[in-house]
Amino acid sequence: MELQEIKERIYQFLTKLKKADGLEYDTELFKSKYITSLFALQIVQFIEKEFRIKLGRKDITEANFHTINAMAELVQQRLSGGR
Repeated sequence: MELQEIKERIYQFLTKLKKADGLEYDTELFKSKYITSLFALQIVQFIEKEFRIKLGRKDITEANFHTINAMAELVQQRLSGGR
C-alpha cells in the first residue's frame, strides 16, 4: 500500500471524529491539542482494524503518533513486515 493512501485514510478518520481546521499531515497532533491520550486510543484501534495490523506496546509512543506522517510510516513498516 502506498504511503500517500495510508496518510489519506488516517486523515479521513481524524476529520470524521473532530473538526479539521488547519490539519495537515505534519501537524503536531499532541502539541496542537488536536488529540488527547483518550483520542489516541481510538486512533490505535482504527489503525489496527483499518490496516489489519497489530501494534505492540513499543509501537504506541508519542513519536509514532505525533503526526499523520509518523502514523503512516509506522503502518507502512508493519505492512511490509518491519518492526
